[in-house]
Amino acid sequence: MSKIAAAVLSFICIIFFALPSSAQLLPKGNVYVGGSHSLSEIVVNKYDIWGFNASAEDFPLSRFPFLSVALDASGFYRPGITQYNFLLGPRFSKTYGNWRPFVHALGGLQRITTDGTTYNPIAIDFGGGVDRKLSL
Repeated sequence: MSKIAAAVLSFICIIFFALPSSAQLLPKGNVYVGGSHSLSEIVVNKYDIWGFNASAEDFPLSRFPFLSVALDASGFYRPGITQYNFLLGPRFSKTYGNWRPFVHALGGLQRITTDGTTYNPIAIDFGGGVDRKLSL
């Protein structure tokens, strides 16, 4: 029964969160909300974990339009395992027409609860991507 429930939850997340969400290139920032999937490997066991991801970005210095501050929060859920990530850091980007590639270095806290035991390691995320401005 748990596999059916996981499949239904995954479908609902994809339909209601991932498909309609998109990066909103606002004049002073960027907001994203969507579904998320994590494939965790603990020793030899692999776990599929589903959840959410949300981020907000602000350009606090108008003198440096390529530099912004990004706040990223995510949560992943599986029976017996709950994980939350809260990250903050600089994001560098350059706009080319409707495209905006970016790279970031984020750091923060992670909270993992497994079978009643809670861990609070430091989390670091280096990454990047591309935003595309949509005209609706």
